Amino acid sequence: MAEARKLTDEERDAAADRMSDYVASAKVGGRTVICTFAVYLAEKRWEKLPPKTAPAATADDYAPPFGPVWMAWVVAHMLDGPTNPAATAFAERWPHLFKLFSMARQGRGYRFGERWHALKGQMVAVPVDMPQWNDWKALFQQRGWPWLPDPGRVAYFPVGGPDGLEAFEQAVRGNHDAGGREAAE
Repeated sequence: MAEARKLTDEERDAAADRMSDYVASAKVGGRTVICTFAVYLAEKRWEKLPPKTAPAATADDYAPPFGPVWMAWVVAHMLDGPTNPAATAFAERWPHLFKLFSMARQGRGYRFGERWHALKGQMVAVPVDMPQWNDWKALFQQRGWPWLPDPGRVAYFPVGGPDGLEAFEQAVRGNHDAGGREAAE
């Protein structure tokens, strides 16, 4: 306690914060006996440690479940239709969606390419059990799309509700002229 009292509050905080780093460093160096706490404090051994490494940053391409990027990918893939249309089970018809939905149930997001991150502006938050939420749910059912696992309180959908789906599809496909449909009509 005497050595601890000699330190400033900042030094005590730093010593406490780096204590486990010091022990790990000593063990890596092959030591079987580690100095006493008083010696650790008196010699300020935490100051002799290499700088603390920054925690691994989350990847810029990570997207949480039901967020704008995650849902842009989901809706775009549903627009493409099932991977295996002849299959009857969800896991076989939509294997990529099945995997993503399974991860979402565990609270895990996914890493998506820049293309999907660029679509964030095309998405809007829709609270669960609100009229627009129910409109989306009805559209999914009408189109035979699998509905989402429980998102909690909110999920993102294309701007404009189900009526905005065509504009979203054009943004996904990079078509800004309605895919040539206007000329044909």
